[in-house]
Amino acid sequence: MACNFGQPSLYLRKKSISHGWKAMFIALGAMSIIFVLSQLYTILSASILAALAITAMIIFTIYFGYKFYREEDTTSENYFKGRLGEKEIFKELQKLPDDFAIFCDLVVKRPYNIDFTVLGPSGIFIVEAKNYPGSIDRENGKITVNGYFPKDKNFYNQAYAEKKSLEGYLLKHAKRDFRAFPIIVFSDDDRTEVLVGSAPEKGISVLHKKDLVGYILSKKQYLSDQDIIMVERNILALKFSKIY
Repeated sequence: MACNFGQPSLYLRKKSISHGWKAMFIALGAMSIIFVLSQLYTILSASILAALAITAMIIFTIYFGYKFYREEDTTSENYFKGRLGEKEIFKELQKLPDDFAIFCDLVVKRPYNIDFTVLGPSGIFIVEAKNYPGSIDRENGKITVNGYFPKDKNFYNQAYAEKKSLEGYLLKHAKRDFRAFPIIVFSDDDRTEVLVGSAPEKGISVLHKKDLVGYILSKKQYLSDQDIIMVERNILALKFSKIY
């Protein structure tokens, strides 16, 4: 079994909890405002204008309170789904043999957070986990989910930026031009069909999780034992120090 460094999904866990707390505070704040306004309504109900104004404020509070609550709650839920996807892919990566190492939640240069960095004889792999059900395809250089482009997300750009940031770090600190292989992996077992195939776009492969380990092992030996030790030492120095 591959050697593991760190725990998966810590970044997504923090994000999920943070947005969950925001949603709760918004809900409590809206209920407090509505309670105060309802008390004012009972006091000032004799005045028609005051009653109408308070009613309008209550409606306003309910509408926007619910709107902002749903935004934060949905964001928290999405991060939670992302955590589930990362855990599934982590289980899959653990099937790699013991001459591989897995680094979880590696931050090379903000805002990029690499879900999994896999190091072994066949190379350095940047694994970006996605948990989207449905049909995964490619159109105009972008990944589509059920025929649509995910809102405000370009998975290829994200993976490419992570690749360049890690390669740049290794070039600076290991003094070697190591190549990293980015992989976007979809984790849902039963509800996801990846139609893109492993043919790279911008050097980035897109796979279903069931094909991940076989894909990594199918690559020819790219790194020597000395290379692996050098890369591992520099990644560990990065993981347990300040971001360079």
